[in-house]
Amino acid sequence: MKISNPQVRGFYAGLLAGVIGGIPVTIARIIQEMLKLPTEVPGILSVETVVYHISYEMGLVGIFGAIFGIFYSRFYPGLPSKGVKKGFIFSLIIGFFSNIWWTSSNFLKWLLTGKLQFLWWSFEFAYTYIVIFPLYGVILGVVYERWK
Repeated sequence: MKISNPQVRGFYAGLLAGVIGGIPVTIARIIQEMLKLPTEVPGILSVETVVYHISYEMGLVGIFGAIFGIFYSRFYPGLPSKGVKKGFIFSLIIGFFSNIWWTSSNFLKWLLTGKLQFLWWSFEFAYTYIVIFPLYGVILGVVYERWK
């Protein structure tokens, strides 16, 4: 499929990458519940909660993915590298700027209060940066290049 308008191509590529990128969030929540770690979504092991969480995350990350896909189409010519690596680099950039505040603030809260929940949340944001953003970027790069 060819889409000639770069912003429209970025929108749809980002939407698809965001929907696929929302699935690991639910998997991480299930693992978090199974390991009895502090969680923002208690009781996620029920089928109804898993289905709700998957649809919520796919929708939420899909919307943000579409928005970042439009940004990607605007910054595409200026990104270093070629092809799929451009999407990967772009995802690391947006991941860094969107997660640096939350990770560092929760880590500082843990240092000041000693509550382990803040330490866990800092690792959770780091997981988002390490797993979800690169997955999003690779899918974004592949789909954007393919629809050229």
